[in-house]
Amino acid sequence: MSYGGASDDDASLRPSHGGRVLLALDRVDTTHAHYTVALAEPQGVMRGTAQIALDAAIGAEPAVMLDVRGEASDWLRAQAKRFLVTLAKDCRGESAEPWPARILRWRAPR
Repeated sequence: MSYGGASDDDASLRPSHGGRVLLALDRVDTTHAHYTVALAEPQGVMRGTAQIALDAAIGAEPAVMLDVRGEASDWLRAQAKRFLVTLAKDCRGESAEPWPARILRWRAPR
């Protein structure tokens, strides 16, 4: 499957520099939004899962759990977590956006 110029296979996700974060919605239940995660760097693609707790009060920092296997850079893990927190803030409350099915972002290394 292709999205934003990159497909789900490891070779096309791997950037020549920097890192890519791919978030794909798995499901939303009564307590969490569940995403599958791929963190891609030139040396490889690390995969895992993320959960966003839906019970945080509006204005409070949402609880996000990121579980990625492999040796992803700390900066890329932190960037993925920031994307998830922003997503959680946008998708809750009365004027909430729907949970996006896929998000693919590239960032320069930090």
